[in-house]
Amino acid sequence: MDVNEIKALMSLLDDPDPEIQVQIRNRIVQEGRWMIPFLTEELESQSDDLNSSILIQDIVRDIQVKGLSQEMSDWLESEEKDLLKGASIIARYEYPEIDETEIRSFIGKIRQDVWLELNESLTAFEQIKVLNIVFFDEYGFSGNKDEYHHSENSFINKVIENRRGNPLLLSILYMSVAHQLEIPIKGVNLPNHFLVAYMDEHGIARKIEGNDDDVLFYINPFSRGAILHRAEIDTFLSHLDLKPAPRFYKPCSHEDMIRRMVNNLIHSYQKSGDRMKVEELSGLLPKIAS
Repeated sequence: MDVNEIKALMSLLDDPDPEIQVQIRNRIVQEGRWMIPFLTEELESQSDDLNSSILIQDIVRDIQVKGLSQEMSDWLESEEKDLLKGASIIARYEYPEIDETEIRSFIGKIRQDVWLELNESLTAFEQIKVLNIVFFDEYGFSGNKDEYHHSENSFINKVIENRRGNPLLLSILYMSVAHQLEIPIKGVNLPNHFLVAYMDEHGIARKIEGNDDDVLFYINPFSRGAILHRAEIDTFLSHLDLKPAPRFYKPCSHEDMIRRMVNNLIHSYQKSGDRMKVEELSGLLPKIAS
């Protein structure tokens, strides 16, 4: 489609025939995200026409939601299910202009700063101590306890910008740095919380404590990387009146993490009264259902 065809489509957006309007709208949405700059330009030229402005904004929203759905389908079909990519896809729901390469570059910078302080003689606990110093002290990440349910806590670009987030997003960033350093940690999907587990690659905990979780210890990124053990998770579950279950101690999948991210956003928008976003994101959940 060339520029003249695009201009012709734009000129038909305010056609008095509703059927033509629907056809034009569907055609533009089908073209996808590359149409958004042209729609934005048209929006600026129609700033005095409230009805046209609302229509164009709705079309842009439809394009973004359709793009998000397709990207998520592609991500789910991918073999690696890259966690940073999954988080970036969700962030584009609210911030379509974000650059995933900038996010990866930022993670790479943290990774480099941690790597400079590591050596092969460090124990697992010492590795995490180094990671914590760089991640929390030098880069200033922390849990957003004051605005725990704010939607920004679930968007990776905003968590990087604000240096504050919820347990899940802090864990995703923390894990992403660790993975680049080949530190064996994975996410643990607790009710009302999220932790990461340092995996027991050498079977130490299995031999000493007799547990079969293949986890050496747990880490709480929301509390500046505090080290936890199974007994503390038992206590946490007890406070929630929940019985211990294997899924509360074992690593979860990347799909589980992205699903929880979407659910967290739905909860945020429910609290803020944004029904449209609740409906849009609820429509995405079946794609990443268990």
